[in-house]
Amino acid sequence: MRLTSAFAAAAVALLTLGMSATPATAATTTVTETALGSTWSTGATGGTGGLAFTTAFGAPAGLGTGALQLSTPDFGAKAQLVTSADLPLSALQDASFSTFRAASSTAPDVQTPAINVTIDHNGPTVDGGFAVLVFEPYYTYGTSPEGSWETWSAKGQAKWWSTRAIPGVPTSFSSFVALDDIIAANPAARISSFGVNQGSGNPDLLAAVDGLTVGGTTYDFEPRVFTKVDCKDGGWATNFPADTFVNQGDCVSYYASGGKTHG
Repeated sequence: MRLTSAFAAAAVALLTLGMSATPATAATTTVTETALGSTWSTGATGGTGGLAFTTAFGAPAGLGTGALQLSTPDFGAKAQLVTSADLPLSALQDASFSTFRAASSTAPDVQTPAINVTIDHNGPTVDGGFAVLVFEPYYTYGTSPEGSWETWSAKGQAKWWSTRAIPGVPTSFSSFVALDDIIAANPAARISSFGVNQGSGNPDLLAAVDGLTVGGTTYDFEPRVFTKVDCKDGGWATNFPADTFVNQGDCVSYYASGGKTHG
């Protein structure tokens, strides 16, 4: 999180932009723990930072019962979930996501998860061009409330910053530029990955995200739903927290009884 008083004043002035809901026309894809290592990865997650698919925070309306938790207990912690892509930068024209900031967080109230998008700003036929575009809701909408879901539009006039100076973004980390202007200044830009991020410098922030929308697809983060099939072939010992079940039969019985008894 990078913040100055000048930008804080500008951000508050932009509150009239409002918050928009996830586009109704977007296709929805459910992402669970089973996607890790295949279509999604934990990216730069490090230190004491962590990710969890959980129902602890509920979910935004229309997006199931769970979400992705991001935790950064100390200053150096980082939590990130990303997926690879090959999309034009214009795919961000429907970008949005929902966040939930836990009331137990003691981090400054400007801090929330962000959308991170890795791009090649000059296209694949020209050397160089790597940068990461970042959308943090604060720079457009101001602080977010605790203990409730809020949905943020990252498109149009929403402000983004870049980890490197690129056309339309004159300085890295400290230029906050409308997405439409970034797209216009980089017509050849391609997206190589995107996802959600809770970076270093966010100590004691516990939050959740859901409904990440990019390129016409909304990603609904949900905990994996287990069945008795997951107990077989040693799954009773590897698919669940340690000591949940004593053997395969115990695991199968638990799911056969509707999750009422085991052990």
